[in-house]
Amino acid sequence: MTTVAASIFRTAMPGTRYDGDWSDDFDPVHYSRTVLVYYGLPEARIRNVTPADFPELATLQVRALLGASRETLGALTIKRYVERYLRQTFALCRQRNFFVAEIGERLVASGGWTRVGTGALPCAVGFFVAPEQQKRGFGRSLLAVAEATAHHAAVGSLAAFAPRDAARLFQKAGWRSGIVTPVDLGQGTTIDLVALNKTL
Repeated sequence: MTTVAASIFRTAMPGTRYDGDWSDDFDPVHYSRTVLVYYGLPEARIRNVTPADFPELATLQVRALLGASRETLGALTIKRYVERYLRQTFALCRQRNFFVAEIGERLVASGGWTRVGTGALPCAVGFFVAPEQQKRGFGRSLLAVAEATAHHAAVGSLAAFAPRDAARLFQKAGWRSGIVTPVDLGQGTTIDLVALNKTL
């Protein structure tokens, strides 16, 4: 798909950066536009996150989880899960491999990848879609962009740890599921996270 991405949509999207070395036939700006059009989302754009996005991104996470997993997780578990990972979310707002999708000036989805501790696989992280936009292709679009940018940054494999409901996004994209680990969130709440991985 990189050749296709290089030949379509020759107008650059403002606000997109990358800190790796891209091969000659790959442009992340054009690729993201190609992916959005492929999934029938021409009104949207994908861009790099900024620190100014943090408040809206934190709200998006809560709304996304309530929309997708209220019945399976419950409101208290969702609250504790988001609270636990707010620090990670804040850190992601300063990384160039984390992206948001927006319609106009409104954030509707997020997702990307990050390098973690030495010896560990880079991780796909932070995939959330606003309830009113779920099942339209935003999650798949951001996952495709994350995989492509990681691949062209010489990342051979990605890992992910997702709640059961969210794991379906990865599984449908060819990710392999591993063990399920219950994580203690405090106040008597736990959440099951599915380990996933994919060779790029």
